[in-house]
Amino acid sequence: MISEFATTVMHQTPDVQKRCIFVDTRNRAMRQVCQLHLMGIEQDHTPLTLFAPDEIVTKQQFITIIGRMIYGGRGDVDSYATRLFADKIISSKRLT
Repeated sequence: MISEFATTVMHQTPDVQKRCIFVDTRNRAMRQVCQLHLMGIEQDHTPLTLFAPDEIVTKQQFITIIGRMIYGGRGDVDSYATRLFADKIISSKRLT
């Protein structure tokens, strides 16, 4: 799970004061990835109301999650793709 990687390998700490309440799930791990500012949030880190746990994660979403975990901040998918490509973490900036 991405939250486990973020906390144990990347040594990130969830913001437990952040209220991440989703109407479509009560899963603790999903709340934690929101509190880690990785998933379930808008670009400005405002929590979403729907997590959509049964949806497939798109390439754009995955790039954003990895970018947020490595670089933090409030970047968009294009800026994260550019940085991940420059750092040789991904082999292409193409998002489609």
